[in-house]
Amino acid sequence: MIENAVKRRLHEGLPVVGHWISLPSPAVAELMASFEPDWLMIDTEHGPAGGEVVEDLIRAMKGRRPTRSDCGKGSRHGGLRASEVTERLPPRRPA
Repeated sequence: MIENAVKRRLHEGLPVVGHWISLPSPAVAELMASFEPDWLMIDTEHGPAGGEVVEDLIRAMKGRRPTRSDCGKGSRHGGLRASEVTERLPPRRPA
């Protein structure tokens, strides 16, 4: 099981920092991930980013391991594990 570092830090009374990504831009996702936040939220419900770009946004984050809070109640995926979100992504496009 992947440890949820965000919940651990909050439980310890430590601050957590994250970013809400609503722009469907891999460049923005890469930039935000480069700041090494505790969490990133890809908003596919309230902005122009839709499911068709989620795979590109995750790829742009260069392998940063999402925690459950990345796929939590604020997303349309409602608390799914990262593996469950990945299973729901559209098929990878040929290069």
